[in-house]
Amino acid sequence: MPSTVPAQEERATDRVGGGSASHATKGVGSAGSLQRGRRRTNDMMEPRVATLRDWASLGRSLRRHVEVATAPPRPFTTSFARLIAAVSSLREAEFAELSEMSRRSRERLIPLGEPLEHDLGVNRWLASAREEAYSDWLAWLLSRMTVEELASVLRLPLLLNLGLDVSGRVGADREVWVQHGHEGRLGRLDILLRVQARAIIALEVKRGSADAADTEKQIGYVRAIETNPAFAGMTKFYILLVTASDKDEVYGFAVRHYDKLCRNLRRLATAWIAHEGLFPAAIMLAVTASIETNLLRMSLQKGSFTPATLSHLKEFSERSAYALREIRALLQPYPERPPATPPKYYEPPSRGRYRRRR
Repeated sequence: MPSTVPAQEERATDRVGGGSASHATKGVGSAGSLQRGRRRTNDMMEPRVATLRDWASLGRSLRRHVEVATAPPRPFTTSFARLIAAVSSLREAEFAELSEMSRRSRERLIPLGEPLEHDLGVNRWLASAREEAYSDWLAWLLSRMTVEELASVLRLPLLLNLGLDVSGRVGADREVWVQHGHEGRLGRLDILLRVQARAIIALEVKRGSADAADTEKQIGYVRAIETNPAFAGMTKFYILLVTASDKDEVYGFAVRHYDKLCRNLRRLATAWIAHEGLFPAAIMLAVTASIETNLLRMSLQKGSFTPATLSHLKEFSERSAYALREIRALLQPYPERPPATPPKYYEPPSRGRYRRRR
C-alpha cells in the first residue's frame, strides 16, 4: 500500500504556500493608501490621547491643591474613595471658577453673550466636516479684516512694517493650485491671503495636531511660492494652523495654535460689536465656538469641561488686549529686520475706540 504521508505533506505545503502568497498579495498597497490609513488612525487616536492629557493635567492639579499626609497603608477601597473625594472637590472648585470666567466673558461680549453657552448651529455643521469647511469659514472671516486686525489675529507684527494702508481690506483665495506639493506632484494651498499687492500669506488649515497632519507637502508649497514670478518682490508669510505642536515651525510654515487664534478672534469680536455691527461679530463668534467645541474639545458643561476650557476663558476674560511680550517674541526669528511697531490693541467696547498702547 503506498504511503499517504508525502501527499499529506504536499497538501500542507500547498496550503502554507498559498496562504503566504495570498497574504503577500494583500500586503501590496500604494504609499498613498498607507498614508491615508495612518492619518485615519491618528484621527481616531487623537480624542483618546486628549483624554489622557486631561487626566494628566488633573493629576498635576491634585498635587498642587491636595495635601497628601503620610499615613500607614490603608485598604484599597478607602484610598480609592479618598481619591474620588479629592477629585470631586477639585472639580467643584474648578467648575465654580469656570462659571465665573464664563460670566465675565458674557459681559465682555454683550449683547451676544458667551458663544459656548449657545448652540448657534455651526457646531453641528462642522462637527464631522473636513478641513475644507473650516478653511471656507476662516477665509470669509479673514477677508473682512483690515490689515491691522489681520496682523493682530494671526500675530504677524512684521506685516505692519511694510508701509501698507492698515485700514485696508485683505483678499482671500481658496484652494489655490501651485506648481509643487508632494514630490513630483502639484499642490493646493488651503488659503492664500493677498495684502495690497505687497505681501502674501499662505495659510494651511489642519483639524488636528501637526504630528498627525500631512505636512511634508509644505516643502513644495514654499518652493512654488518663492519661485513664482507673480509673487516676486512680495513679502511672504507661511502659517500652519493646528491644535497642538511641539515645534514653532514645521517644514517652513510658522505654527499657530487654534486656542490663541480663538482668543484673538474673541477680542476682535468685542471691537466688531461696537463698530462693525452685530451680524459679522455673531458669525465670528459662531465659528470660534465651533473650533473650540469640535477641534479643541471645550465645554461649559459640568460633566464634560476640561482644565483647558478654564484656562482658555480665564486668559480671555482677564486679558483685554494682546500681550506685548508675545508680539516681541515673534520678532526673534527675524533679527535682520528693523524693530516692528506693535499693533494697536483692542479695548473693550466700554472703553471706546481702538487706542495705541504706549
